[in-house]
This record gives sequence, C-alpha cells and structure tokens, in this order.
Amino acid sequence: MNILRNECHKEFITDEEIRLFKDLVRKEFGIAIKGDKKLTFYTKLSHRLNILGLTNYRKYYDFIVSDPSKEELYVFASHITNNETYFFREKTQLDVFAEVLKDIKKEKQKKKQHTLNILSLACSSGEE
Repeated sequence: MNILRNECHKEFITDEEIRLFKDLVRKEFGIAIKGDKKLTFYTKLSHRLNILGLTNYRKYYDFIVSDPSKEELYVFASHITNNETYFFREKTQLDVFAEVLKDIKKEKQKKKQHTLNILSLACSSGEE
C-alpha cells in the first residue's frame, strides 16, 4: 500500500483515503482529479488536520462530509484546487477575440443572419 506520513500526527494518508477525497471532489464539484496526487493531498490536507486538531485523514474526511453547513467542504476544495482565473485579464486575447467577432458580424450581416451562438467553457469560479 502506498502511504505518506503526516509528521505532526504520525499518521499516514492511504490510497483509499485519497480515493475518498477524489470521489468527494468529483461528486460535489464535478472536478475529476486525475493522476497520482498523493503528495498534493498530503501537503495540502495535513495543514488542515493540524488546524482542526484531527489525528488522521479519515477523521478529516468524516468531518467534511458530516458538516451540514458544508463550510469545511469549501475550505477543503479551495486547498486542493487552483483558485486562479484569468478570464478577462489578458488584453491581447480579448483584442483578438474582438477582431474575430467583427469579421463574424460582417459575414453574418451579408447572409442576413442575426444570431451568433458562442460556447463559453466552464471556469472554476464561474466568470464564464
């Protein structure tokens, strides 16, 4: 069995516990965490165990899923996911998009079409 040690509590994070956390993220947020993320989970969750005074990762998981307010669920998610978004932050990309839209508009007007559908893919914090 693959395990990592939390030095403060002398406890280990097991593959099964990592699977539980990954499944929780998928179920609650629709995010599939792929690959071997043992070190990521270990590093980011051991901090929460220390803050909450919990002695192992299973107790932390149980704490998250038993919290009716879901407050800790959101704290957990913010610790293990990337919270940066760059939507509307890169002027060059927006300038290119504006030019493309102008060209599309001209083509649509020639064809007497008045509708344009644009697919905006999901962002982690909803800016789409």
